[in-house]
Amino acid sequence: MTGGAIPLDRLMGRLSAELGTLEAIGGRVEVLVGDLVGQSGRAVPTDLQDLDLLVQSLRDLASFTQALSRSVPDTSVDATTGIAMLKLRRLRDALSGAAPETGQADHGDILF
Repeated sequence: MTGGAIPLDRLMGRLSAELGTLEAIGGRVEVLVGDLVGQSGRAVPTDLQDLDLLVQSLRDLASFTQALSRSVPDTSVDATTGIAMLKLRRLRDALSGAAPETGQADHGDILF
């Protein structure tokens, strides 16, 4: 990750893209859970509505941050400290604009 100021509109655009990626992942999980519940023949717990809320919220936040990224003034922010606090390397790379690293997971990554 490089230090220094990042144009705020670029950072907001990256955040929006990341939220969109998470929304897509949530949507796939939602389908998978629905299929598993359907195969079990059991009633769908109302708590699964929270998964739908999560997916819809991520979609809305992606749209919101994308709209903000187009309307922020021409200013830059130093996001170095905030990005350094993120546990997931993939997320740090996405928000900082660094080329994604391939290979082994780091401390915060979960692999199945």
